[in-house]
Amino acid sequence: MRSNQLTVFFPDAWSGRDQGHAEFWAKQVRDVIESRGGQFRVVLYHGDSLADYADSVLQQLEDIEDNAHVIGLGYSLGGQVLRLVNEKRPGLFSRHILLATSGPNGVSFKGFCRSLKVIIWRLLLGFTTGQIELSRSEFQKVFFNPTRPDDKNTNRLIGQAWKNSHPAKLWPWLEFYCPGLRRRTKPLSDRHSGTVDAIRIADDIFCQEKGHPNEKWRLVRTIEKGGHGAILNQDWIKKSLGSILDMTTEY
Repeated sequence: MRSNQLTVFFPDAWSGRDQGHAEFWAKQVRDVIESRGGQFRVVLYHGDSLADYADSVLQQLEDIEDNAHVIGLGYSLGGQVLRLVNEKRPGLFSRHILLATSGPNGVSFKGFCRSLKVIIWRLLLGFTTGQIELSRSEFQKVFFNPTRPDDKNTNRLIGQAWKNSHPAKLWPWLEFYCPGLRRRTKPLSDRHSGTVDAIRIADDIFCQEKGHPNEKWRLVRTIEKGGHGAILNQDWIKKSLGSILDMTTEY
């Protein structure tokens, strides 16, 4: 990546509406970017739909000119928000990196089925509360499955991650997650190569895609274990994201 190049981080549904929570989940990504002389910014979501989230992000990025060398990095639901922002301002990002997220049509049916058995009751309750709130044990199964807290460090990390999360708003999550309600977005395409870079997590309960027929994934790095919360693992993110950033400076 270029020196002083800006990376904009799009957080997930359970941290994207609070600055402190979002910064906690983005920390390992920030460290990798800044260690290479890059700049880093975390956006937050406001509103009640993915479209609202995208509009709120666009307001936060009004100071960035089109055709600048800016990287958009989307984690989990943030990948869909990134796509919607790209639809509205296609000249904003010169490069896109997807981290533990889906293709342009949202979470696959397999991902939906894998995770539904964990969150089904919370999802149903969400239709009365308007949000999905996970207990600590449910949170562990969603974000760290199948990792077990068999040592103090892992157990401590799970506790910190749970405390640095908030309930996900129901409708934006359904637009990302639920068959029949998922919001379809246009495929991403980097300005120079026409491709997208991605980091997938092999045992992610939601998103295990290796690519998408309508979206060309160029550099795909795989984290073998850690679950959806592997973004918090310093070594894994340093290795996978670092290798993608070091491949080229043309963006």
